[in-house]
Amino acid sequence: MAVWNFKGEGGGAWTQSIDHGNFSVQEGRADKRDVEFKTTFDGFEKMSRKMGNPVLMMITGEFRVSGMRKMGTFQKLFPM
Repeated sequence: MAVWNFKGEGGGAWTQSIDHGNFSVQEGRADKRDVEFKTTFDGFEKMSRKMGNPVLMMITGEFRVSGMRKMGTFQKLFPM
């Protein structure tokens, strides 16, 4: 499971999961998660449109990742 935790106005958490080939998104933060991303909506847009360098965004604190060891699996399932 992956959690996107958006900071700022209109923010909140969303949990993505894949179970037996079925993808789902639910509002809220799952207690048991493999990886969690923390950013703003602007940061998410920068990354998804390839307008920002994810590594530089992590260094500056604009994008944070918890559960880094699971990132390889996440990137295979959801290439940016």
